[in-house]
Amino acid sequence: MRSNAEWVFWGKTDPLWAVASHPGRERHGANPWRDADFYKNGDADWQGFLRHWQQFGVDRECCVEIGCGAGRMTKALAHTFGHVHGVDVSPGMIDYARAHINEPNISFHLGDGERFPLPDASVTAVFSTHVFQHFESVADSVPVFRDVARILRPRGSLMIHLPLYMYPHPTSRLTRFVRTQYAARKKMADAVAAWKRWQLKRNKNAPLMRGTYYDVDWLYRLLLDLGMEEVQFAMVAAQPGAPLHSLVLARKGT
Repeated sequence: MRSNAEWVFWGKTDPLWAVASHPGRERHGANPWRDADFYKNGDADWQGFLRHWQQFGVDRECCVEIGCGAGRMTKALAHTFGHVHGVDVSPGMIDYARAHINEPNISFHLGDGERFPLPDASVTAVFSTHVFQHFESVADSVPVFRDVARILRPRGSLMIHLPLYMYPHPTSRLTRFVRTQYAARKKMADAVAAWKRWQLKRNKNAPLMRGTYYDVDWLYRLLLDLGMEEVQFAMVAAQPGAPLHSLVLARKGT
C-alpha cells in the first residue's frame, strides 16, 4: 500500500504525535506527549467507543486493531478483550508499542497494510480509528475490508472510524460539479503525495498525511457484498465535548 511509506517515516520521527496529532504535542513542541498522558488519553477515547459498540453488540473474546500505531488504544483494548492483536505497517510504531506496553494478552504484528497475519474466522471483533482516513484512496480500503471479512467469525462485528460523506441530491447538477472538482483536487494531492514519498525514500524530511473520505452508500454496498449484515453508521464523541467521529459498524453473516 502506497501510504505505508509515510507511516514508516512517522514511526521513526514522532510516533506519539503522529497517532494523536494534537497542537503543541509534537516531540519538540510546547507540551510534548508523555507516555502516561498518551495512554491515558487513549483509554478515555476507548471508553467512549466501547459504550457505543456494546449497544450494537460485541463479542469480547478476541479483537484485531487495525493500525494500532504506538498502542495508544491497544493498551485499553486489552482490558476489554480476552486477546488483542495490534497490527501496523510501521516498524517504529510496533517497536514503541512493544517497549511500552506489557499486557500479556496483546500480540503485536507488523503487516503490509492489506492482509492480516491471522487465520480465517479467527477473531470476534475488528476495531480501527484514525487509520482509513490516511489511505491513498478509497480503492485502497477494499482489500482491507475484504480481509476483515475473512478473519471475522460468523456473527463477529467490526467498528471502524473513517470520514464519511453523503450528497443530498446524488444526481443533481451541483453534485456532479462537486464530484468533478473533488476529482481534480485529488489528482493534484496525489501528485504532491508522490513527490513527498520520493523525498522520503531519499531520507529527506517531507511530512505527509493523506485525508481520504468515504461515500456512505458506496461503503454500505461494499460491506453487504462482503457478507456483512446489520450495517450501521454513527456519529460519536469519544469524550464529552470532543469532535465527532463517524463510524461504521457491521456484523458478519452466518
